[in-house]
Amino acid sequence: MKQLHQLLSSMDKQDKTRPSMDVSNMVMDKSAPVVKVCSKERLPFKSKNTHYFKKLDEEIKQYVTWALLTENELLKRNQFVEKVQQLVDAIAPGYKVLVFGSQSCGMASYFSDIDLNVANLSDAHIQMLVQRLQAIAPGTKYIKAKVPIISGIAQELQIDFDISFTQKEVIQQDILRLSGLAQEVKNLLVVMKAYLKQRNLHTPHVGGLSGHLLLQLVLVLVQNRDSYFPYKRQSYGSAQLLLEFLQFYGQMFNYTYMYIYLNDKGAYSLRVRGDTIYQRCMQGRKPVLCIINQTAEVGGGVYKFETLSEVFDKTYLDMMHVNFQSVLGRIIGVDRVGIRSRELIGEGDEEDEDKNEEEDIQEVQEV
Repeated sequence: MKQLHQLLSSMDKQDKTRPSMDVSNMVMDKSAPVVKVCSKERLPFKSKNTHYFKKLDEEIKQYVTWALLTENELLKRNQFVEKVQQLVDAIAPGYKVLVFGSQSCGMASYFSDIDLNVANLSDAHIQMLVQRLQAIAPGTKYIKAKVPIISGIAQELQIDFDISFTQKEVIQQDILRLSGLAQEVKNLLVVMKAYLKQRNLHTPHVGGLSGHLLLQLVLVLVQNRDSYFPYKRQSYGSAQLLLEFLQFYGQMFNYTYMYIYLNDKGAYSLRVRGDTIYQRCMQGRKPVLCIINQTAEVGGGVYKFETLSEVFDKTYLDMMHVNFQSVLGRIIGVDRVGIRSRELIGEGDEEDEDKNEEEDIQEVQEV
């Protein structure tokens, strides 16, 4: 662990030397100026607590409770999965459509994509599936990236979906990891997925951070948290974890010198690029961020991680300004596209406009 500290210190990015701040005792400034914004989309989270960490922790919990799928939303999604299974049965009997990602573990929110997998489907069958999916998802495309996927939008739900074709063992590993996470870690994943999606930083084939890679980064932090932040108080749950994630991957983790290694026992560690394992597994490829898994061929790369790191850093520093009414509202808001999808399946708030006329003028902190 001592070597890890030395490694992190010696390899820290030169342009990110600003000192971190301890906000554990900060209190909200109620005298901060506000600007009135006309909107019918009121924040579903707004704690009245004036203690920074307690306020943020409460808002994260409120947001997650509000954002998670309702029974009706889950039913509609399952119906879409059944339709996809019927299409697969028609062209390749015996192949199973597997739901993975956040939905498989009860962590999906109203904006979450539907992640599906059909292991080992041939290229010819994939082409046929793309054609048949046009009936329920017009405009569906076959993206032949490093990890080929079918991508489209479910017409009735107006929700994005992806179909991958990797080994199901890899998918099942992710499901097991998600299922065993503590609630505060699950909360972090829900918030970070919203954060990335609202900034268009969630699509891997254009340089974004996929849900699979986000899970790996979170697990690296959680498994080695005491080493990275030995001086931090660990009593503020999801709030502390969110700030640690942004600080670590925005300021401390040097992606140009290090990679993340997952051993056969499921433990993550940081290693220096160029060592024997790196050379053997990467075979000359040098993605900006790589996660090497010895148990399966799922080494992941994010070729625009520099952009992600800069965004995380800016967000972390921005959250140090505590004179605003909502801490979480500083970085994420209500996703209008996702709300529209909720309305399409009958989950939107049907409120009396006269009764809520005054609430339509929402006070938002001027940034």
